[in-house]
Amino acid sequence: CAALGTSAKAVAFAVSTSHVVVVDSSGAANWFPRLSIDGFVPGSVPIKPEQLATFTVQGRSQSAVSAVMDPTVRYILAGCRGGSIFKVSLDVIECEANEEEDDDEGNPSEEALIEVSPAPLATFQSGATLCAACLPIGVLKSDLTKAGKMTTLYVNGSHTGLLTFWELPTIAGERRSGGGIREVRLNAISVLSTALPRSSPVTAMEVLNVASTMGSRFLMLGHLDGWVTVVKIDAVEHNVNDGHQLTIETSVVQSVHLFQGAVTMLEGNTSNAYVAIGSFSDPTVYVMDAGVVASMTVMAFVTTEAVAAKAIWEAANLFLVTTGNEMVM
Repeated sequence: CAALGTSAKAVAFAVSTSHVVVVDSSGAANWFPRLSIDGFVPGSVPIKPEQLATFTVQGRSQSAVSAVMDPTVRYILAGCRGGSIFKVSLDVIECEANEEEDDDEGNPSEEALIEVSPAPLATFQSGATLCAACLPIGVLKSDLTKAGKMTTLYVNGSHTGLLTFWELPTIAGERRSGGGIREVRLNAISVLSTALPRSSPVTAMEVLNVASTMGSRFLMLGHLDGWVTVVKIDAVEHNVNDGHQLTIETSVVQSVHLFQGAVTMLEGNTSNAYVAIGSFSDPTVYVMDAGVVASMTVMAFVTTEAVAAKAIWEAANLFLVTTGNEMVM
């Protein structure tokens, strides 16, 4: 009845008053006119789409795996295998008619396919997210001087060791005039940068309670291979095309190997720069001072009978809850 791209399979359908929209596995949304479908005769030439939206990120096609209509029944949200979500209008773009588009005999030519390339509403990393953190950070100018403003970053770590940074969106909310449910409109989530400080799954993450004089923040990572890595993070704003573009610059300032198994616990003290570090593969818990991140040292360690599952700081006191249902101070 309708022709999709080569080897493409339909993933989801949506129906408007004038079109049937088919999102397919090749990373495209196809708008087929309902009148042609309703009057289709089996065995005739397959119906071609009037409009085609292709889902791409940085020139790479994003294979769609799911799609739904938004609550307003005006847009389609398509989720892709590469981690992106696209939002496209259910309606076909109206193009101005061109009276000169006739063939040599004066008959109207076949309508040209309308092609659109929507920008992703949000882009997440592909693969498993094992941990995540949120941190406020001061913005720097391109000359690395303070810009006098703050932003909030969201960062997650994947099973490949990749860190993905993006800027948290502004949420514009309003309450209905008669009360009731708050209506919230999310802006697009802006992916800023990725980094690979170590090619080992990130199994734990902690934002350190320290910052440089220029506002740099530090993120401590625990890895599957027992290493602990400290990453320095700077948010730098550049002037681009009469606007501003925020980029994230990262560098590894410290790495230390503590365990033979995965680092599963990083618990920072909010009143100082101490961090408790543990692993389900080892009953030893290390306490490190991150006050001087470039020379982070082990201050103390404690070995419990059972593996520590949780660390709790109370001022300068550390309490450990073990898998044997014990609390050690």
